[in-house]
Amino acid sequence: MEKDKYKELFERSADAILIIRDGKFVDCNAATVKMLCYSNKQELLNTHPSQLSPERQPDGRMSYEKANEIIKIAFKKGSHRFEWNHKKANGDIFPVEVLLTAVTDGINKTLHVVWRDISERKQREKALHNNIELLDSIFTNLPICVKLIKKDGTLIDMNPSGLSMVGALSKNDVIGKNIYDLIADEDRNDFIRFNETICSGKEAGLTFKINALDGNVHHMDSKAVPIHYGPKNEIIQLGITRDITKQVKNRVERQALRNQLHQAQKMEAIGTLAGGIAHDFNNILSGIFGFSQLAKDYVNDPVKVKIYIEEIISGSKKAAELVQQILTFSRKSTNEKKPVKIHIIIKEALKLLRASLPSTIDIKGMIDSHDMVMADPTKIHQVIMNLCTNAYHAMSDTGGTLSVALKQIKKGTGTPESNLPPKDYIRLEVKDTGRGMTKETIEKIFDPYFTTKDADKGTGLGLAVVHAIIEEHNGLIKVDSVEGKGSSFKIFLPITTQKTILQSKETTKTPLCPGRERIMLVDDEKNIRESTKSLLEHYGYIVRSFSNGMDALEVFKNDPLKFDLVISDITMPGMTGDIFSANLLELRPDLPIILCSGFSEKISEREMTEIGIKKFLQKPILSHELASEIQKILSKKS
Repeated sequence: MEKDKYKELFERSADAILIIRDGKFVDCNAATVKMLCYSNKQELLNTHPSQLSPERQPDGRMSYEKANEIIKIAFKKGSHRFEWNHKKANGDIFPVEVLLTAVTDGINKTLHVVWRDISERKQREKALHNNIELLDSIFTNLPICVKLIKKDGTLIDMNPSGLSMVGALSKNDVIGKNIYDLIADEDRNDFIRFNETICSGKEAGLTFKINALDGNVHHMDSKAVPIHYGPKNEIIQLGITRDITKQVKNRVERQALRNQLHQAQKMEAIGTLAGGIAHDFNNILSGIFGFSQLAKDYVNDPVKVKIYIEEIISGSKKAAELVQQILTFSRKSTNEKKPVKIHIIIKEALKLLRASLPSTIDIKGMIDSHDMVMADPTKIHQVIMNLCTNAYHAMSDTGGTLSVALKQIKKGTGTPESNLPPKDYIRLEVKDTGRGMTKETIEKIFDPYFTTKDADKGTGLGLAVVHAIIEEHNGLIKVDSVEGKGSSFKIFLPITTQKTILQSKETTKTPLCPGRERIMLVDDEKNIRESTKSLLEHYGYIVRSFSNGMDALEVFKNDPLKFDLVISDITMPGMTGDIFSANLLELRPDLPIILCSGFSEKISEREMTEIGIKKFLQKPILSHELASEIQKILSKKS
């Protein structure tokens, strides 16, 4: 009976499984035949193992030579996991992850081989690597100084243009050193205040002098924005700096200097955009790394792995789309457009707006068309969000109504947009009841970097981006506004008759049942402790938190049955999480414990399991993930 069960598991496995004895195939499952594109099982079993590999592996080594070495390792250790390039029956080469288990009975040598196709994973890794390389190339090749500075003045990084400006021959001359030492004495205090302002979360600009390493004095103009950096998520300065020495010294060219100062306004906008991109890209990378780890941890659960891989793909696409935004002004996009139903994107945008705008803004959606247009859905979403955000700013002081309408405009209906080619259009209108604009302002609003907002409210890139996107989509944007009565932006996009529709994707999470159990929470980081406590209380749990293991242990000793579950950080002063857990389990062996850590070399997850830890979670931890793990552990206990 057990043999039949094993045979069924063998045959139904989604992974390819082969049995090799004394250098010949003796058995394989259906997944193997399918993966290698053989017509039937017997044809594959009649094939010599050497025929399933190309002549050489990616590292250049001969396949037979490397295979013999790996087999020796497997027989020595019992099993070995590695990556390999295999060859299908049709000659196609593809990568697999292999788990090779070796067994010998003294006479026969048997190899149990499990394969998993990792072609998609390799493609994603390559795409992510290419995106990171592109961002690094942009940083390296920008013709202006780009620098990252900590609050104490320590220079984290600087691009080649910046190194040239400060007279450095290499990064070793300045990286890790205090940039305050380069600032001229008379400007140093101003620069320190400027840097502290940025690291407090505000944007700022400053003109100052530096004493370069090559002995020259340079006049510099810098614009900077705050960004989050490193494992502690500290705020640092992302600065963009120009050398304006020639303009300052050449009094004859005062007018040219004024023009250069106007360019500084452009730099401020670019700096703001760069800060936003850096922030968004860090968030995207965090998601990619997180879901990659989850996919690795759940490698034997195809359903979960598929979900995590989809999230990794989604994150990679977002990263690629983010990089494309940098190029919006430099060239026209060549992105492939697809038939899209605009009303779906409008509904998604309005859902986000309703959650983020104050209650003083009434939002109305009027959808009278479900027609399709050829468009990039991401850029159309950007257009809607930019226009709605501008409308909100126009009403932020007084409140008002934000209206988003979608209507079909038939060819030959006598619309005033006479410069549109004669065809059917959809008209997207974003209207507000805000302060409106003058005629002079309307004439400039689509110019890059023009803005009517305060310095801390924006830079003016938004409407220029909107204008560029609409032109790219063969459309037209018109604006009507009256001072004191509001503004209306109308966008006309040609309707397409193609039937392929881009569907919006919705993700669902496993529903969680409210809890009532008592939880002990121990973490020396106040922000983590308080946020986790609030999260668990939101799910219904009764939580008592402690900042260290010693205090928590004393309370536990007085009443070991007072808590149903313990959540503890590993790295804490005084008493580490593993020692704390061992003390608890000595008093009460059945106690469920979850250990969490951002980084710990002290103890492995395997060792935690041996101690009796129920679960180890790596920080940062998703709220739904933590609540789900607690629910699983407590449900098993009950």
